[in-house]
Amino acid sequence: YVPCVEAVAELSDVFLATEPDGSRARSAVDIWSAARGRAKSAYICPSVRSAIVQAVSFWRPGDVIICCGSFGLAGAAKKALAKYGPYISQFTIEKL
Repeated sequence: YVPCVEAVAELSDVFLATEPDGSRARSAVDIWSAARGRAKSAYICPSVRSAIVQAVSFWRPGDVIICCGSFGLAGAAKKALAKYGPYISQFTIEKL
């Protein structure tokens, strides 16, 4: 996982490390440690939902939000994004 995290972090202005619920998840601290020093800024978020909220708050026109990880993380991210309702429509692929 480290080479993947490093590659994404090097392309990131902001890198948010988190982990889905479940004992098999890689720790957010481990992910953050791999990203630290490669991204312009790296943070640990206590939950997937808080990472999504932070990502959306950092987002500006022309930016891209990428969510990488397990199916568990992707499912939790999709659920968190759904709470934005119509607001999230500006983040559609057509707009990016």
